[in-house]
Amino acid sequence: MKKVLEIHYNELHDSTVIAAVYNNIASLYFAKKDKKTAENYLLKSYEINKLTGNVRYQIMNLANLAGMVGDMPGGDLNKANEYYNMALEMAYQTKSKDALQSIYEGMALVHYNHDRFKDAFDYLYKANAYKDSVLGDEKQNQILAISKDFKTRQIQDSLRIKEQELALSHSNEEAANLKASKSTLQLVIAIVLLAAILVVLFFVYRHLKHRKKSMRYCSRKTMKFFIRKLK
Repeated sequence: MKKVLEIHYNELHDSTVIAAVYNNIASLYFAKKDKKTAENYLLKSYEINKLTGNVRYQIMNLANLAGMVGDMPGGDLNKANEYYNMALEMAYQTKSKDALQSIYEGMALVHYNHDRFKDAFDYLYKANAYKDSVLGDEKQNQILAISKDFKTRQIQDSLRIKEQELALSHSNEEAANLKASKSTLQLVIAIVLLAAILVVLFFVYRHLKHRKKSMRYCSRKTMKFFIRKLK
């Protein structure tokens, strides 16, 4: 731990990490039943977080200090309450429901260990109230997220339907234009064929008329020839 502190202090000057390391060192000394040393390291961590303005970690430090000094046997309940009240004030100022829930749970445990059962029950009741509030906020956020997702999907589906209708409209329009073009082409072809037939019929008619005229002329010539012979 001391090596980690030297690295971050001398090379990185990372106050947040140093404060976290002090907090962890305090936990180790507390596990060894050396509460005084543990409290000193927690106070160092708190002072660093106070200097850097890290309110969240200050609340955590104060709650840990309260739980540590109030722990039985031989815990100082008055000092624990002093730390807890400082933590509560900061938690209310920041409106942190998670922090308030955690602080009241710690207060309930410490007072229970000091046989202050009524106070322990009251603090546990408050902790559960904030827990329900946090869960309520989470559920509300989930509902809002689901509602937002549903509305987004509705909009997307509506846009998709509009696109399909537009595509179908364009397709129908293209089909109608194609049908009209096809009908026009068929009409033109029919007119051209009819004209061609009329031209052919005209030439056939002229040919037949000319042939008939020629046959009449030949017939007259032949008749004249026979008449001359008879004479």
